[in-house]
Amino acid sequence: MEAKMSNAKKMKAEETKAKKVKKTKAAKIESRKRRSQLFKKYRALMVSIIAFLSLYVAVLGLNYFQSFQISRSAHELAVAGRQGDLIQQITKNLIDINLIAERMEAKKGKLDIKELKSSVFKQYDQLVAATKVFDSSLNAFADGGNTLDASGHKVSIKKTNIAKAQHHIETAIKIWKPFKGLIANFSQGYRQNNLELETINFASDYARIYNKELLGDMNDLSAELQAEAEKHSANVKIVQIVGIAVALLIFMFIVFRVIGSLLRSDRELELARQETTDILDTVQEGLFLISPDYVVGDQHSKELDHILPIKNIAGKPFDELISPFVNEKDLLNTKRFINQLFNKNVKENLIKDLNPLNCLALTIEQENAIFSERYLRFSFSRVYENKKIIKVLVSITDITNAVLLQQQLEEEREQNALFTGMLMKVLMVEPELLNSFIRNTDYITDKINNILRKDGKTQTHLKEKVNAIFREVHSLKGESSALELDSFVSLAEDTEDKLKAMRDKSKLSGNDFIPIAVSLASIIELNQNLKDIQEKLANFSNEVQSAESSANEAHIKDNTSGHNAAGRKHAEEEKNKPVKNADSQAMQNLLEKTIKEVEETETNEVVDASDEPKADNLQTDKAKQAIAKQIKVFSEKIADRNGKQVDLHVEGFVDNELSMPTMDIVKEISIQFIRNAIVHGIEKSDVRMKSGKSERGNIHLQLLPKEGHYELMVEDDGNGIDLEALRDKLRTHPHYKNADVDKFGKKELYSSMFLSGVSTASASTEDAGRGEGMGIIYDRIKSLKGRVQISSTPGKMTRFVIQFTGTNRN
Repeated sequence: MEAKMSNAKKMKAEETKAKKVKKTKAAKIESRKRRSQLFKKYRALMVSIIAFLSLYVAVLGLNYFQSFQISRSAHELAVAGRQGDLIQQITKNLIDINLIAERMEAKKGKLDIKELKSSVFKQYDQLVAATKVFDSSLNAFADGGNTLDASGHKVSIKKTNIAKAQHHIETAIKIWKPFKGLIANFSQGYRQNNLELETINFASDYARIYNKELLGDMNDLSAELQAEAEKHSANVKIVQIVGIAVALLIFMFIVFRVIGSLLRSDRELELARQETTDILDTVQEGLFLISPDYVVGDQHSKELDHILPIKNIAGKPFDELISPFVNEKDLLNTKRFINQLFNKNVKENLIKDLNPLNCLALTIEQENAIFSERYLRFSFSRVYENKKIIKVLVSITDITNAVLLQQQLEEEREQNALFTGMLMKVLMVEPELLNSFIRNTDYITDKINNILRKDGKTQTHLKEKVNAIFREVHSLKGESSALELDSFVSLAEDTEDKLKAMRDKSKLSGNDFIPIAVSLASIIELNQNLKDIQEKLANFSNEVQSAESSANEAHIKDNTSGHNAAGRKHAEEEKNKPVKNADSQAMQNLLEKTIKEVEETETNEVVDASDEPKADNLQTDKAKQAIAKQIKVFSEKIADRNGKQVDLHVEGFVDNELSMPTMDIVKEISIQFIRNAIVHGIEKSDVRMKSGKSERGNIHLQLLPKEGHYELMVEDDGNGIDLEALRDKLRTHPHYKNADVDKFGKKELYSSMFLSGVSTASASTEDAGRGEGMGIIYDRIKSLKGRVQISSTPGKMTRFVIQFTGTNRN
């Protein structure tokens, strides 16, 4: 019983296994069938397409061949038809020449060749030309070759293989050869002026006899060629009909076969499109395509709507989309850059650095009318299809954080560079001048600040504010230029440009002064930086001096007692040595000087302690010396910038009792006067020498005490004040729009020089052209409660004398 059950289980397992093997084999067979069916399906389609293309190419080839034959036949027909016209033309011209010759001989009794030529030269030229073309065409039909068509173009004629046509050509040649010889004899006599009437008669008689026969042969030749051309045309039509019928059958088969494939392809494309959509919705960049005509494609990434503040960009020109955010030049460069991307001859990697949209700044309005600045990077990449550039992929990345970080680093770098540059300038300026400059800058900025705070909203008050600020800024620029503090000069010139724009405006408002306030803050900050540098340098100098003083005291204390004796002994030894050269003598002198200085150390200390002046007076004298030196250096630099040679003679700037605040004002006035003298007064060397003057100009600057007051005198030996140029300037000045400037005398003209905006300079430079220098002088003279006297001689000199009661230092 157990054995039977065991056998039954084995049989069942074997059946199960057999079923599995059978299913596996069936699946493999089915798979093979499917592959075979797919192959058969696509094989039929491929065969059909190849057959269709082969048929198409064959029909095209045959059409081309037949068209070529028809075209050649058409040319041959045209040439053959023209042969009849040519033989008629030859005959007519010969007969016309013969008739004219016979009449001439009958009239005069002889043939005058020269007179005949003048009468028949047209017929002769036509005869020769027609003979040449007829002969070449007939030979071309007989043996193949080239001839000319009716329009004079070269035509290739193939040797005809039509029997009847060949017969007509041979007959024509037999007739033509003697005819051609007669014409040649006629032409030879015509050219050599020995033509006889008999020769003309022979040629014309032959033409009359054989003209009709030649014409008939040529007409028959044309008929045979026409029949051959019609035969070719009939063959073309048959081939086209058969080809079109077969092509339609194949096309219908392909259409029905392709429809099924298209349906399947649509399903696959839908899946691929969905994958592309998922990618575009997920990527963190703004992506889209543009065509060669700059049109944006229909698809773009979802992130683009958040990056670029433009909606519905599909189908719009790319240059129009970015035009609100870029200037005209960058827009033009962008179009050129994209054009280069579509140029296959330009390597993409070589022009990537030329991308004008590598960093584009946008100002975007957010909620609650809040504006934010955003920086975008546009990257461009070519899209190829079969090695052809079809589109350009545009990738937009938000690089705002990176740019802001870079700007921050750049600002810090600029501040460090500014600090370093200012430090180098400060090290070259004497401390007294630096103190004076800082003090004067504080004064100017405070004054500008007070002007800005003044009440008054009328146009007159606002214009006065502009002029007053202009004077102070121009004064700051002058002193900054004298000390070569370029940072201050640059800020001052920028502020002057803003003020000039305000001065030119027809109507001002309080908001127009906001940029001036910003510039004022920059000047104050820069001056504070200068103070910090000065303070650090002073602390450093004090530390160094303290250390040196301590070291010197210790050294003197330890070595003074034995130094004198040793020094004297050493000096005596040096004296007893023979003098070998100038260097040993110099060393001896140096040793004697050293000993003497050491011996006088204690004495000098006693004298210094007893005769030491007040510290303030010493400091003031050093500051005044520095002012005089600064003015001289300043004059040299201005003269050099303006291509002139000038000697400045300064007197009385050190030996006076004026306080430093007063000297600061005197210095400021002097700088403005010297600038004006060099720029407007002193001539260039060649001009001076032509006028009989010295090559170098001279300016005298004197500060002299008088009874109860001081006088500041500035005199130059230049060209003098050009009153007419000044008068011309006043005609366009708003202050004198209602005045009769032509009636102004010297006094009125001199007074006008102190108005804002009055300058005879042709252009604005660092040294002239703003029209504020004399206004500054007038303002500073008022602050000193002084008055000015002006005298000028045209071509010789100009002198300004200012009388004021200055404040003494004590």
